Amino acid sequence: MNDIEQILRATLASTSVAPTAISGPGVRRLSRVRQRRAYAGGAAIAASATVVVAVGAPMSHDAERAAPAAEVALAENQKSTSSLPASPGGSTGAPSTAPATTTPAADPRVFDDVVAGAFPMPGRTQRRTIRVRHIARSIVNVACGGQPFQDLESTAARFDQARTPDLDLIADKGFVEQSAAQEAGDVKVALNDCVQSTLPSYEAWSDLAGPWDVVITAAVRAPQVAAAEGAVASCARNKYGFRVSAGDPIGSLMSDGQFMGTDPAKYTDQMRTVSAIFADCTRGYFGAIEKALEPERRTMVAAHRDLLGRFAAEIAAAGYPP
Repeated sequence: MNDIEQILRATLASTSVAPTAISGPGVRRLSRVRQRRAYAGGAAIAASATVVVAVGAPMSHDAERAAPAAEVALAENQKSTSSLPASPGGSTGAPSTAPATTTPAADPRVFDDVVAGAFPMPGRTQRRTIRVRHIARSIVNVACGGQPFQDLESTAARFDQARTPDLDLIADKGFVEQSAAQEAGDVKVALNDCVQSTLPSYEAWSDLAGPWDVVITAAVRAPQVAAAEGAVASCARNKYGFRVSAGDPIGSLMSDGQFMGTDPAKYTDQMRTVSAIFADCTRGYFGAIEKALEPERRTMVAAHRDLLGRFAAEIAAAGYPP
């Protein structure tokens, strides 16, 4: 039994704790930069996006869904990964082969994007996560009578930067960014049966994020990841003279306290400074999370390959650009 499986069992033992009750170091302390849960009609995309407060407020998993989600994650974690092929895509953490022959074949690049959307990881694949979720939501928005989103390549809708960030994106653009589409105001319409006519597997694909969230929570609490966290505070202090909490360096760097009392004219500069320190000092920590998640994601991809293949074929047919 590995460390993540032990933690998943502990999660199952206490159904009073929802999967995201422990949502990564310091996430609950964020006030200006905080989390939301993006909903796709009746199905929640159960991954948290780090966005400006005006865009959304934090929401948690329904407590009654905690145990089923943990059970799914534990059952899939117990499946042997010894026979799974190594990922030819490198950082994608998932095989790039075509989906099962029972479903229409999709472009392998689309399949990899669909995997990234269902099972987010730290690193560059987070941009695939952002992109495929954003474009998929735009497609169903049109199917249900709304307008397509204006900037399909926007990286403004970040997901769970306290646990699965793209550090290069943070270093380049900071923790948050305001896209032209956000300023113009993309309007999301309510989703219902109209989704079925265009992306019939959309809700089932979105729901895969629930059990994956439990796996991420377990990975963050694994001993090897906790051990890497200590170096974050040392890096910020010794390399930059920047003091953060030794007990919660990730949350401390992302906390609004770093910007309290900052001259509004200098706020953006301060945000960029802290973002650069975060991107530099947390690479070992998020690298440990990525390493812990890679075998778990291969297991999840193997368990849900048919669904992933179906959705990849559907979204490609709807015009998704790889």
